[in-house]
Amino acid sequence: MRINTAFTAGLLFIACTTMIIFHPTYHSLFGLWTTWDESMSHGLLTTAAAFYFVFTDTGLKYKEDSLSNQLLTFGLLVGLAIFWLLFNVAGIEIITQLILFIIIITLVGTVFSISTIASLLIPLSILIYSVPVWQYFNNSLVILSSSITSFFVKLIGLTAFIEGNSITIPYGVITIADGCSGLRYFTTAMALGHIVGYTNRRGMLHILQMIAIFTALGLVTNWVRIFILILTGYNTEMESSLMSDHELFGWVLFSIIMLPAIYLCTKKPPENQKTPQNIPFKPVFKNSIISLCCLLIPTVVFGLISQPNITLDQQLANKLADRHDSPMGIIKPDSFDSLNIKDSNPFTGTYRIEFTNLKTTRDEKMVPYFRSLLPDHFIQRGWHKEGRIFEDVIERDYYLVSHQYRIGTYSTSSYRNIKLYQVVAFLKNQHEFVASITLNRCSNRTCSDL
Repeated sequence: MRINTAFTAGLLFIACTTMIIFHPTYHSLFGLWTTWDESMSHGLLTTAAAFYFVFTDTGLKYKEDSLSNQLLTFGLLVGLAIFWLLFNVAGIEIITQLILFIIIITLVGTVFSISTIASLLIPLSILIYSVPVWQYFNNSLVILSSSITSFFVKLIGLTAFIEGNSITIPYGVITIADGCSGLRYFTTAMALGHIVGYTNRRGMLHILQMIAIFTALGLVTNWVRIFILILTGYNTEMESSLMSDHELFGWVLFSIIMLPAIYLCTKKPPENQKTPQNIPFKPVFKNSIISLCCLLIPTVVFGLISQPNITLDQQLANKLADRHDSPMGIIKPDSFDSLNIKDSNPFTGTYRIEFTNLKTTRDEKMVPYFRSLLPDHFIQRGWHKEGRIFEDVIERDYYLVSHQYRIGTYSTSSYRNIKLYQVVAFLKNQHEFVASITLNRCSNRTCSDL
């Protein structure tokens, strides 16, 4: 393979520039990619695969853009850099990660040309599997896995009591939780389908077919894994070591299913392969300098106009000392500064508790990440038009639980919306985030009395 010097230099510029300027986002992604037992542990491999296929793609095209197209792509790059800065200050990592993905593709257009983007879009799009946008499918995958495995448990006549995502057998309870959603197999299988389809060189429709086939196999792998675990727990009275340590088992099963699929679906590429176009060095060098300026100017301006420190109102600061013992074992997550009880009536079973966080430094997140505001003995059992239904498995009581989030005067029940509002809050110099949780005791598991 003949190396195109200008193209190689341009790719190195894109990689190095984005890693330096957008290092907070790379740092957050690298943390996800190197957490080997989580759903993004394939991120390093898919990122390396994307750049390898871009570098070796034989369909590379180049045609110098007109002035209007150059202004369009450079303007888009400036806009993306500004949006990245705003969302980075707000601490919304998933948005900054998506913007970085778009910035990398845009840089291919500014450093080379729009026609280069078009010719490399398929291998470049492999990068999307390195971005944790797929985590929003997790709840749906949990529900799907619970439904499928419950169906097969009933089909074989296993003695079990099925309630939501919990399967109670005579020897214990098997809960299909977030870790059993199959998200890691789902995303890895999609990436494999994309790569197999791309290397077969048979067009976009073929790639989509491969993605569909491998995604289906990834889902089936997880369903088979859960079903085997249920049978193992049933036949060993929950004593098998597989019940507590089944990470390796899942990947072995995944390999057993995927390796034959890769072998059977891999086809020899057509003989009439294209020759990549040669790219001149001078316009690439010039465009790289302009691209660097487009990325740096918003950063410099933003650094000059933003406040280096945040001054807290004394009344807000005093709230940090207002702490109370909370009911039902509810404790303050480490990511919050204070916990305040607003309503507590054990007789009626009504409680309202507020958790407050104050952003005191520029790097601190206003809306922190928290897994749950409820203790572990609260298990979700269903949904209600006013919120979610939880069971206190210690007291055997059911509660209708609703959440409300507030920054300044803006209030919403959507965690996703309040995360996005951080950008507006930053511009308005608002620094207090309040998450409130309301619990109302029900008389039954559907909360039909409320």
